[in-house]
Amino acid sequence: MSEKSLNEQRDQRISNLSELEENGFEPYPYSFSPSHTAAELHELHGSGEPGDRWDDTVTVAGRMMTVRGMGKVTFATLQDASGRIQAFFQRDSLERYRSLKRFDLGDWVEVTGTMFKTRTGELTVDVSDFRLLVKSLRPLPDKHHGVTDKELRYRQRHLDLMTSPEHKR
Repeated sequence: MSEKSLNEQRDQRISNLSELEENGFEPYPYSFSPSHTAAELHELHGSGEPGDRWDDTVTVAGRMMTVRGMGKVTFATLQDASGRIQAFFQRDSLERYRSLKRFDLGDWVEVTGTMFKTRTGELTVDVSDFRLLVKSLRPLPDKHHGVTDKELRYRQRHLDLMTSPEHKR
């Protein structure tokens, strides 16, 4: 990616951050306290059937790795140190749903909600509240190829481990 393109993306992310601040999001909160990790949620609720719902409220935090908007709902994949979990944002049940457009891949987000399994069997948090923990000002490497430059992969190991599960193992 060219240096100009990276600078344009960084400028856009800074603009998104200022808009989130205007909408009442604290850009870098002092602390957060998730109730579970992604792996713990899979361990607790992984054996359920598609369509199952659980009433316990959970809080989980992670880096947004994918975002898929589908009209009035948005699915996002959050990744923490233990694994990945899907989050389900519904426009009708979230007051600040429109702010999701200002979140970028790589941002750290905390979500609170109840658990359910989708029709495809994916364990998901039905989000009732969310907040930004850390805004990512630089884009993540390509999700399919990861860090392709071998020298960069060794110098910036954190990027390689974040985007390449096989290298992390």
